[in-house]
Amino acid sequence: MALTSTKLPKKLPSPSERERDAFERLRGRLLASRIHALPRREGHYIVDVDASYEQLGCCLQQQQPDGEYHPIGYLSRALLPAEKNHFATEIEVLGVVWAVTYLWSYLEGTSFVVRCDHRALLSVITSMRPNTRINRWRFSLSE
Repeated sequence: MALTSTKLPKKLPSPSERERDAFERLRGRLLASRIHALPRREGHYIVDVDASYEQLGCCLQQQQPDGEYHPIGYLSRALLPAEKNHFATEIEVLGVVWAVTYLWSYLEGTSFVVRCDHRALLSVITSMRPNTRINRWRFSLSE
């Protein structure tokens, strides 16, 4: 059964043997390796941001002494009713502003990169005439 479908019945059937095996394999991998790292004073950060018409989410990762990036934490929040009326680009910008603002205590004074999957955000950075809302958000990120 495709459990990613939006039309699932209210009462799900018991998982199949294949689904149980997949769950156990995933659980084993999550328990076997180090998933989260503790934040350190030095080390480059990456903030991965994603947004949809329902919610915002981000992952803060930091480079560890071994050179690899490990997640420090995952955050998400639902959009407010008024925010659901924004255009897609505005919602993506809101996601970046929310993530950077929320994580500022980690990011202040450090080197970090924001990654997202919305190409139109490049035009927000370079555009001389964005709308007022985006201008306000751009100003809040200028620090």
